[in-house]
Amino acid sequence: MKISTIYDQGSALSQEDISYVSDHIFLVGDGVAPAFNSEHPLPKYNGITGNQLLIEAIRQIIPSIKSTEPSEIFGTLNEEARLLWTMHNLDSDQPAYLPGLTMSLMTVVKEEARFAAIGDARFIVLTTEGEIIMSKDQVRKHDTEMYSLIERFKREIANEKNVSLETVDAETNKAITREMWLRFFDPMVQARNQRCNQPGWYGLLNGQMAAHSMLEVVTLERKLVKKVILCTDGAVPYHSTKNMTDTEIADIIIGAYNTGGVNAVLNVARYLEAAHSHKTHINMAEVTVVGIDF
Repeated sequence: MKISTIYDQGSALSQEDISYVSDHIFLVGDGVAPAFNSEHPLPKYNGITGNQLLIEAIRQIIPSIKSTEPSEIFGTLNEEARLLWTMHNLDSDQPAYLPGLTMSLMTVVKEEARFAAIGDARFIVLTTEGEIIMSKDQVRKHDTEMYSLIERFKREIANEKNVSLETVDAETNKAITREMWLRFFDPMVQARNQRCNQPGWYGLLNGQMAAHSMLEVVTLERKLVKKVILCTDGAVPYHSTKNMTDTEIADIIIGAYNTGGVNAVLNVARYLEAAHSHKTHINMAEVTVVGIDF
């Protein structure tokens, strides 16, 4: 196998993605912060955020995992999250306030390649027969509703200020955005509490037992696997891909990878992101990609 990796922090203030490669486990993950805003500051634990704390714990424990069963690996990591949040007195019945991790992984044994994903991290497999298999973006429906709510609040606030979002100056737009986050907080918390690790919505590795049922698992004969891409959601910019099918998204990523490897996957993500930069509050998202050629 030929393995390549790339990470780009983008405009993120700190690294909250993770990648791990060994002789039998290949993994990418993206830390998810609990709900916060200017009036509800992000909690810190020994100077770092909860999702950074979880990522560091996973970095420590994953080299000791010998299993090649994705569900067992996930269970070990999810239990680590549960122990962390219990230690810090976080309420497991309030997932909006639980740091977590979206994740995709592959394990390899003699005759099988096993894949798993949760949240919006993806595995994309190109088979020797030309078939493309990609995990679902479990967060897409939730994101679509949340972005719609963000847009609604911003327009309400703009109307209250008698300005247009399309022509407003930069400083006023910042003020509108600050006010939007304050209004958005309670509906966001309610939605996360109702949807996280619930059927029909999205999964998150956050220590909740319900997360296990949200894990998407696929097993293939090893001889059928030609190429694999594991990537965090930054490789699939939401506003550029929200109207695309999974097949269209997979074709773009596989096409980029075939052209220039993981570097090309990152470059295409940045190109798509820039084309819709006026629609998002994120300047440049973190991107992690692991490519495996069999």
